[in-house]
Amino acid sequence: STHGSEHMVFKCRFCCSVASYFCFGHTHFCPSCHTKPWNIVSQNNYQFIVGKLPLCPGKDECPLGIEHPPNGEEYVLGCACCEDFKVPTMVTDDPKPSN
Repeated sequence: STHGSEHMVFKCRFCCSVASYFCFGHTHFCPSCHTKPWNIVSQNNYQFIVGKLPLCPGKDECPLGIEHPPNGEEYVLGCACCEDFKVPTMVTDDPKPSN
């Protein structure tokens, strides 16, 4: 709460990657999922997921290296200013900031 919600780092709602985009006013996407939103959700209704989402392989094999809620749910990884989260470089490959 020190830095506010604008500095929160989110997990992609649909896979085990760091989100770089915030769309529809309620959904965080990684670069890969952002390129195909209509393959994942129906129009702008994030609660209606079109198909099956990938399952997390578990903390030991998850690209994020953490336990987190199932894909399909929003999840905060931590604060960018406090750097209170640890995420492998390989899942933060998009240089664009969140919008």
